Amino acid sequence: MYRLKYINILCLLLVLYSCEEKGVVIDFDDSIKEDTTYVTTPETAQAKTVLIEEFTGVSCPPCPGGHDAVKAIKVQHTNRIVVIANHILNFPQADPIKNLSKQDFRTQDATDIGNAIYQGISQMPLAGIDRTPVTGQMLLTRTLWANAVNERINKLSYLNINMTSVYDPALKEATVKVKIAFTQAVSKKLCLHIAVIEDSIIDAQKNQLTIDTFYTHNYVLRDVISPLNGIPFLDDISTKEAGRVYERTVKFNLNDLWNVGKCKVVAYVSVNEAPKVEVLQSAWMKLN
Repeated sequence: MYRLKYINILCLLLVLYSCEEKGVVIDFDDSIKEDTTYVTTPETAQAKTVLIEEFTGVSCPPCPGGHDAVKAIKVQHTNRIVVIANHILNFPQADPIKNLSKQDFRTQDATDIGNAIYQGISQMPLAGIDRTPVTGQMLLTRTLWANAVNERINKLSYLNINMTSVYDPALKEATVKVKIAFTQAVSKKLCLHIAVIEDSIIDAQKNQLTIDTFYTHNYVLRDVISPLNGIPFLDDISTKEAGRVYERTVKFNLNDLWNVGKCKVVAYVSVNEAPKVEVLQSAWMKLN
């Protein structure tokens, strides 16, 4: 009897140990490979690049008007705008068009951002500009986007973001190195966000009273590589002095459905002092 009891206890311990080890092995954030920091001569500050997080959908008749508004803003501020088009779950205007849509652009990542960062999506199109409220509102209707961007575009960024990437087609694996260089002292807690978007996807889109089956979809969020709230960095340094550099290297695989030649990596740094989540600087690059 005692021997049987001992065997049962041993088996229970083995099961618990196995479950614990499995939790360590299955680490979905294991794409974060390495980081480093050092101090050098401060870089010349980059111009501010503004992040537009657009919430849009292929079954949303007015959403092409939002796409046009983003295009006009990008023309006005050449190379100083980063756009992420979020297609969310559980929202009719973002649903694929029955029998016409070839792809489903909706992601859990976009849905989580809409809920956690923006407290839910009530209509489309809407957009957040640098995750900064305007008259108390984080999400803005399209008529307010241009003025909100104009307000942000001349802000100091305090830091530069540069990226390099290498893509291995055999493994379908990208290695991206993000370099953050502080050009002024920053005492705020910060986090780094990394995502993959894809441009020039031809698929169906409702446009007012018609459906365009050859519509060009741009900036479509494919995946968020970092955790939802970003990767906190240099928290142990209360003031990141000018000349402080932080580098992070990540590896991740690309989905077979994505066109690698049309994919871009987006990186941005935000304040990590909830409820303050202001984006200080953004950058993008093509996958090489």
